[in-house]
Amino acid sequence: MKSNYLLWSFNMILLSGLCFGQNAYVTGNLKVKVQPNTLFYFGENFELTSAATDDAVVENAGNVEIVGNYVNNWGGNSGMNFLSTWTSAASYGQVIIHDTSMAGLLAMEKVSIPPASNAWGQFSIPFSYFDADEATHQLFGIPYIDGIDRYHASMMVWNNSVEPRFDHLNLMSTINPLDYVILNLFYDDPGLKHAMTSSAIQTYKGAPTNAVYNTGVMNTSMFFPADDWDVWKKKFNGYNERFRTYIEDPIRDPSDVEFGKYIFQYGNPYTSNIYLANIGRNDEAMDDGVNIPNLKGVSRYLTNGWTANSTTSDGGAVSGTGTVKATYDAGTKTWAGDVEALIVQPFEAFNIHLTDNNNASQMEFSDKLKTFGMTGDLNGGAATKMAGNFSSPVMGTEATPVSSGFYQLRIKLFNNDGEFVGNRLNVVASSIVENGLPNEFEAEYFDFGERTGFYLAQENAEGTHVTQSDRKMDINAVNTDFVGKAIPLFFNRVDGDNDTYTVKAELFQGSIFNKLSEGNYDDGNSWFFYDSDNDELLAIDTNFSYQIAPQDIYGSRARYELYWNEGPSDRGSMGTNDQLASSTIVYKDIENFFVKFNVNWNNADVKVYDLTGRNILTYKNVNTKERLQLDLSSRGVYVVKVVSSNGEVYTQKIIK
Repeated sequence: MKSNYLLWSFNMILLSGLCFGQNAYVTGNLKVKVQPNTLFYFGENFELTSAATDDAVVENAGNVEIVGNYVNNWGGNSGMNFLSTWTSAASYGQVIIHDTSMAGLLAMEKVSIPPASNAWGQFSIPFSYFDADEATHQLFGIPYIDGIDRYHASMMVWNNSVEPRFDHLNLMSTINPLDYVILNLFYDDPGLKHAMTSSAIQTYKGAPTNAVYNTGVMNTSMFFPADDWDVWKKKFNGYNERFRTYIEDPIRDPSDVEFGKYIFQYGNPYTSNIYLANIGRNDEAMDDGVNIPNLKGVSRYLTNGWTANSTTSDGGAVSGTGTVKATYDAGTKTWAGDVEALIVQPFEAFNIHLTDNNNASQMEFSDKLKTFGMTGDLNGGAATKMAGNFSSPVMGTEATPVSSGFYQLRIKLFNNDGEFVGNRLNVVASSIVENGLPNEFEAEYFDFGERTGFYLAQENAEGTHVTQSDRKMDINAVNTDFVGKAIPLFFNRVDGDNDTYTVKAELFQGSIFNKLSEGNYDDGNSWFFYDSDNDELLAIDTNFSYQIAPQDIYGSRARYELYWNEGPSDRGSMGTNDQLASSTIVYKDIENFFVKFNVNWNNADVKVYDLTGRNILTYKNVNTKERLQLDLSSRGVYVVKVVSSNGEVYTQKIIK
């Protein structure tokens, strides 16, 4: 389609799109609007010749992909005539310009980084600039400031080649598209602190860095392979700073001799998201141009709270900052943890963690990593790997293969207003885990600090009760045979915090890319939440909710516990007869009682007796593939007797 004048006005539904296979032009100053969740695809060149105005002629709240060249012909403009807008962390405009094409100027909005909680704001720069001074002028409207010393300079970048450290820039420094940048938001003279507080939304301008970039071989030797952390943390970098003063490790425990090692930090160089789920695989069918054989995981610090898929369980807003991470088992190509860590938005950075000092690893950034996808799971809807390639699979299907032996629970803490406060944990039951021993899935809650919230501890292999722990974890894993054994769940409350909180849950089956939208696992497995003070056991499904009252302040005591497939057999209302089948239990869900049956049973009879021995309820030939709700109308003490079709018997006392 060729035209000297063409105006498009869009109001398209989810997953809709327009495709142009020849050169396309926009002239004049009448607005073109690309709606959210909408794809606009140019198979060849896209040329913008607008009137002399800084108003957005093309306003992109959705997705624009350009296979050919993107030409912005209004000479001397700032790029503001093509503006990708920001509404929320789950709704913003993205642009993919193929890596063989030329890219003209455009502008992108992004939420500001709050200086109150970020002395150094983590950042990446997806635009080409001559030097750091031009970058700060175009990004923030201010000149670059060298400062009286390196701590007062406007920017620093992480060094991935010489030694693990931040290098400060001067106004003539070049900026690499892969640079992991931190912005000085502490000292006001550089002006970035004022820029970030002047507006809730920042507008950044430049020519996109859309080309192919390669990290080169990751230099693991700079992490002192011969020294344990206790030794090299005391050494000095080239700026006379001890490594222990700034090295962090979101995955390893400080007692690990490899703590802080083999972590490489990069920025997203593109004006679209990038997808990291396949970087540890060498598979042509899932080719993203990257194969890191000794991949340990990916982590990202979220300056502005949760990113992709970041609404609360009931659709509310999101608050809080912190780190999300996905850990990787290279043997089975399986991820655990936060799927959000694997999708990096424009202007954001991420960490690659390696298992050892194998120097074979490198990353290539190209079209194969670019995506408009937002969620990375099978419920993502519009999430496609390359939007213009309409035959591309849904994100997640090309990633970790579904495993029948993988079940992940993520619990999240919400405040009284229904806002997620940033505290979340992941617990995995997997057939590849060895109980009680460190494994590739587990990770430390390194930035827990003194917050109000939950953390995990390493359970004993025997499943005996853990009452306290010096270790704080946010990803824990057990074998699927860890049935009916306590996984301690510690709750810390900051002094003076008298708020009420609510615990909610998300369930993942087969892989972290398959989040359940409703109900519980379809094969009869289940997680359970136990409150030892109230002697209350609740099955965890997608509607799980439990309130933490203001008086619930318990320090290091594990009042709460998680269980896989069966509650505690040695305490409270869950006491059972030793001769009874271990995988059939009766549990309470809010005010109702349910029977979960042994997964090997086909059907069963259920009878309920009162304290006089009178049979008050009978259920005959029950389908044991589904849970059974007991119709108990009045309060009291009851005994439930379950008899399977093969003669196995289970009895349990319950209190309503």
